[in-house]
Amino acid sequence: MVQEKSGKTFCGILHKDIPYATYGDITVSLDIYAPAISESARVPVLLFLHGGSWIRGDKTTIAKGYKNKLLGVFIEAGYAVVSADYRLAGYGATLREQIVDCRNMINWICKNASLYNLDKDNIGIWGSSAGAHIAMYAAYSASETQASGVPVGTEVGKVAYIIDNFAPVNIPSLLKPHLPYIAEMAVKVFARERYMRRRVMLEALTGYDISDKENICRFCKEYSLDNMEIAAKVPTLILHGTGDKVVPYTHSVKMYDKLKMCGVDAEMYLYEGLDHGFLGYTDTDLDDIACRSLMFARKHTRK
Repeated sequence: MVQEKSGKTFCGILHKDIPYATYGDITVSLDIYAPAISESARVPVLLFLHGGSWIRGDKTTIAKGYKNKLLGVFIEAGYAVVSADYRLAGYGATLREQIVDCRNMINWICKNASLYNLDKDNIGIWGSSAGAHIAMYAAYSASETQASGVPVGTEVGKVAYIIDNFAPVNIPSLLKPHLPYIAEMAVKVFARERYMRRRVMLEALTGYDISDKENICRFCKEYSLDNMEIAAKVPTLILHGTGDKVVPYTHSVKMYDKLKMCGVDAEMYLYEGLDHGFLGYTDTDLDDIACRSLMFARKHTRK
């Protein structure tokens, strides 16, 4: 569908592995899937953040599963799709730094827009699962530092809209950092694999040792979308499957209600029976997901 920069196809050009930020010995990069149109035209941008429970995944997942359909639809509609890596939790970063990475992605796009014929005034963000959580927190945050230790890398007004695919909205309900001692020991003894998975996640995400329950609980609450202040009212499309066993669709219902109460232009569509990652989708589901996503982006793309 998309070839390297040296070879155009009917869809477009791929600029691969472009560094957008360096932190010590860690460099994070992005790929630009550009539409095959006049090189003098400035095209709107859709920035994609992958999922993976904050601890795994990479930018190449955009070409897998349902996401590949959306990628093709947006490129053919004249959008440049930017898929970016971010520092994974547990590898020199916590969720706090991942939010910084998202802001730096947008900063990079704005600073380098002319090199790739990108319209820096038309940037939307699309995220799946953990990537959607990171994108939403970065976009909704105040232009001043909202969360402790999070420097702002760009103005939130640069984000025109958000496409949210099954974002985790309440971290404590998923990772249960507040488990009473007796319950925690029971899980440790009778479900050790589950206990270790939870421990790895909590320590990686927060940067605190599992024994520091007070700080872990505080961190998880602070970085939950349903607990944050919606300082920037970025239009948001929420898509979720009702059969999601990883992030229950009630997370999206709660987020939708919160956004509407805050006066945000929000839309939500639920897909009956679809699991996390929209697994189990039919061609009809896929067409609907792609159509609603493109329609929402066009609605909020500035002319």
